[in-house]
Amino acid sequence: MPLKNVILEETETYVRLLCKLLPAHLYFHSLNHTEEVVNAVNEIGSAEGLDQERLTILAIAAWFHDTGYCFAYKGHEEKSKELAWEFLSGKNYDPGNIELVLKYISATLYPQQPKSLEEKIICDADFYHFSCRDYVEHEKKLRKEWKFYLGKVYTDEEWLQENCHMLQQHIYFTDYGKKVLQPKKETNLRRIGCLNCPDSRSMKSC
Repeated sequence: MPLKNVILEETETYVRLLCKLLPAHLYFHSLNHTEEVVNAVNEIGSAEGLDQERLTILAIAAWFHDTGYCFAYKGHEEKSKELAWEFLSGKNYDPGNIELVLKYISATLYPQQPKSLEEKIICDADFYHFSCRDYVEHEKKLRKEWKFYLGKVYTDEEWLQENCHMLQQHIYFTDYGKKVLQPKKETNLRRIGCLNCPDSRSMKSC
């Protein structure tokens, strides 16, 4: 169980209220996704040996990382950082820790290029769903969301190819991700039928 403190509890309360502003068509990037990322940060961070203070900073970043979707779809990371800075500054949170929170939010920008352990953890947490047994439900929600916001319409075969490509190109960065999450992701690749397809250009038989 993650250890909580006042600032983390206040952050959770604020983000939960803020998420009531999320548009109805955010089928994937919903409060449920944020909760999953926060839980994954605690799971991965604990396994990677983070102490309570570092876990707290990272969990705060996880709560805020997608809040920008309340106001913008593209470029939501910058808006998420603005919201985090405004809230945490108002709580007189340590300025150095605020800078770390903003840094960790930036690390989730795709394509991910994390450098520090904390950045690797939040990046792995953001794609934790690749390893979940209900992965198919996650990708269905993302398909609906992309159709509405990005105008991307796929046939079932094209969508399968997109999933194959994304899951195969993706890598986990932490030791925990490589040892624990990667095998589960490979199970999902087998489950959807494309473990051996090299890329999206050669998946006609997937």
